[in-house]
Amino acid sequence: MKIHFLNVGHGDCCIIEFDSDRTTMIDINNAQSIDKETKEEIIQECPGYNIQLTNPVEYMEGHRIDKLFRFVITHPHMDHISGINEIAKRCQNVWLHQNSFPANDELSSQQRQDWKQYELWRKQIGIQSQSPRILSLSSGACNSYYKEDGILILSPTEALVEQAISENKPNIMSTVLLIQYGKCKILLGGDAEAPTWEYILENYESKISNVTILKAAHHGRNSGYYQEAVSVMKPEYTIVSVGKKPEQDATNKYRNYSRHVYSTRWKGNIVFDCHRNGTVCCNPQYDR
Repeated sequence: MKIHFLNVGHGDCCIIEFDSDRTTMIDINNAQSIDKETKEEIIQECPGYNIQLTNPVEYMEGHRIDKLFRFVITHPHMDHISGINEIAKRCQNVWLHQNSFPANDELSSQQRQDWKQYELWRKQIGIQSQSPRILSLSSGACNSYYKEDGILILSPTEALVEQAISENKPNIMSTVLLIQYGKCKILLGGDAEAPTWEYILENYESKISNVTILKAAHHGRNSGYYQEAVSVMKPEYTIVSVGKKPEQDATNKYRNYSRHVYSTRWKGNIVFDCHRNGTVCCNPQYDR
């Protein structure tokens, strides 16, 4: 199994190539350029750093990925859905949760098209004849495909979705997935925050222990860091998908429990070859 964490600036995009050929993308942020403030900040820290963000669509084409069996939208924030209009026709199944969150007022013309596509999919949840098929899946949902690919849906629950809507905090309804590949465990945290982690820890503590790869929640911010859960996970690798370093950055906190903490902001695209015996080979785009 191969996992690609793409360098998309401030946002998320992860592609998983399963042995079953059910290629899966989790979130997308098709950032065309890095903002000036972030660029100046990084250049000051590392003079000569050539900043190149990845276009997920071009990346797919370069790796001969034509179709996405699954496209998972963890939650409705633009840095997780920017670019869906470009991949809509490539998707066979789309996972998202029913909600009524409105679009942000400050959207580019491209982002408005993406939000329009998201709203369309949101209206089509559960329509069997729809292509792609739109699914709303909660914690513990199961079928043969998920089992074969080793996917366990940890969150959200219906209660967490309701809480997210009532508190106007979409991060609370983030989809969090655990993928078991032989002895490898990969945990993908979306933008999950404390209420989500509390539920996961209470209901799946043994499942999330000793994780091989953790995708840090909420771009490595303090708001996504839940010490009680991370101390159970003890991830060998923690991947932070981020552009500009957050003001409330939890990277050093992850280092207390994780052997390797890598950021797409420094390492570029980070690709893992995972083996059923529990070993992984990490291949970052940049060695710095």
